[in-house]
Amino acid sequence: MEVVERVMLEDRRHWEASYAGDEQAVALQRRYSYSDRVVRYYWNDARVKAAVEKLMNNLHGRAIPETMLSAYLPAQYRAVRSGVLKPDAEQLILHRIREVAADNAGAC
Repeated sequence: MEVVERVMLEDRRHWEASYAGDEQAVALQRRYSYSDRVVRYYWNDARVKAAVEKLMNNLHGRAIPETMLSAYLPAQYRAVRSGVLKPDAEQLILHRIREVAADNAGAC
């Protein structure tokens, strides 16, 4: 998250006109805005790619605690609890992407 924040601050053209308020409010909007802005404009930055790769390497082979899943990824938590999904970072990410894609497809 820190790397994405630095990259977004260096290249403000994709968000600056969309966010309003004092610095604290704008920082909150950058961090918690719709993630498609980050994916669309910043995901291919070499520093962001390296940070994601490091995160995935750090998580590889580690089970994500159910309490954390319950707090941040409730649908994935339910899937893990029901035995449909393993608490593996890559599987959790793909499950969440499919969940969002299904929501977007339903909106179309």
